[in-house]
Amino acid sequence: MAASRGFEADTFAEGRWLVKLWRQQPDSDAALALTAELAARGIPVPAEQRTLDGSYTSEYLGRRFALFPFLDGRQATWDDADAIAAAMRAVHEIADLVLPRTDIEER
Repeated sequence: MAASRGFEADTFAEGRWLVKLWRQQPDSDAALALTAELAARGIPVPAEQRTLDGSYTSEYLGRRFALFPFLDGRQATWDDADAIAAAMRAVHEIADLVLPRTDIEER
C-alpha cells in the first residue's frame, strides 16, 4: 500500500481504493457532499463511497477518513489546461449548484 503526505491529510492507495485520512478534523462534509453532487451530475470527479449510514466520512483512531475509487493517472500539466478549463466551465454552468462559501484564510 503506497502512502503520500499532503498538507491536510494522508492518503493510502491499493489499486482499487484510495483512503484519505485527515490529520485535523475538517469543519464539515460540505466539500465531500459537493464532490458527490458534481459526480452525480456527470462532472468527471471521483466521488467518495458513502458509509452504510449515508455519511461521507467515518472515524478510525480519532481521525476522520473517506474512501474514494482509485484512479490511476498522472500529475496534471499545462498540457491539461483546456481539459481543466472545460471541467470548470461545466461546474459553473450548473445554475442550481450551491457552492460552499470560503475565503482566502481557509487552509
